[in-house]
Amino acid sequence: MIRLGMSSDPYWIDLVDGVRVRVRPCDTAVYQAAKLAGINAVRDAQQALAGVRDAGGTVMGLSLDDAAEIAGVSQFGLVKALARLAILEWEGVGDDDGNVLPVTAANVEGLMRYHDIADIFVSKYTAPYADRVREGNGSGPSPNGTSATGPNTAPDAGKAVPPVLTESPV
Repeated sequence: MIRLGMSSDPYWIDLVDGVRVRVRPCDTAVYQAAKLAGINAVRDAQQALAGVRDAGGTVMGLSLDDAAEIAGVSQFGLVKALARLAILEWEGVGDDDGNVLPVTAANVEGLMRYHDIADIFVSKYTAPYADRVREGNGSGPSPNGTSATGPNTAPDAGKAVPPVLTESPV
């Protein structure tokens, strides 16, 4: 059974070192918009690097020909978009002089450049949906799994022998 009682109230997520963010709930609209941003980030990066390659150069040795690099760009695009769409306010985020920074797209993206913070944010922000997936729809596999070995009910049976052809099949 799927429960439709998803709250629309913003809530706080504790990140690290006194940093916490107040977010809107992650619904389908937010998640799909962020996914599209991740796809667009890959396309944009590929186009930019193709221009550099065409001119005979490289960008920090990256070619984006490698699937892991492409996946990293896509994931970073998704993380930045999720954070931009979700974060309404924050505490514990400041500039080099200790001045509190406002929540802006550029500042949110700056915060997500710290991989530990980005990992915690995504994990905690998407947790309600991961929990729903783990909960399933009532027809998941049994606790022992579907591939558990059953008891041997014919211990004295010999191995199966393939049949012998007595006539030519042609």
